[in-house]
Amino acid sequence: MKFTHFKSIALIFVSSWFSMTCLIDFLAVPLLFRNVPDAEIAGKIGMKIFSTFNSLELGFGMASLILVYLMTKGRIKHRGTIITLFALALSTLISVAYIIKITPAVGEYANQMHQHVEESKEYKSAEEIHQFYHHLYVKLDAAKLILLLIVLVGLVSREDPELLAGHS
Repeated sequence: MKFTHFKSIALIFVSSWFSMTCLIDFLAVPLLFRNVPDAEIAGKIGMKIFSTFNSLELGFGMASLILVYLMTKGRIKHRGTIITLFALALSTLISVAYIIKITPAVGEYANQMHQHVEESKEYKSAEEIHQFYHHLYVKLDAAKLILLLIVLVGLVSREDPELLAGHS
């Protein structure tokens, strides 16, 4: 397969990952919590959405890493390629963190909150931990979006080394 094929497929994966993250973060979940009157039910639906998407984005990340590596033919010397691969690897690691710890913790502490009366010490303790993981998720998703933009810029600006060699 040629450089342009790897680049095109990588661009499709990364732009899909970026777009789906924006769609879920800025449209689907806010609409869900605005339109479902029961916060517990909205939370459970949101957790299903996020846990499903986390697995999907891990696939996007792994496939994109492989494609960018193949695109460079294993020669990772260009500074732009290093930055692109680093941003892509960090984005993928964020997805791994979601799957392993963050998304399950958000769901677990939300469930604990709903098992107790809102004024109870147990509720407040679970709510505090839930909020920590929720805010961590939000901050990491913002970082992931910035990293994915860096990857997209890196991919779009990357020239085919064979074409450049022909112009020498």
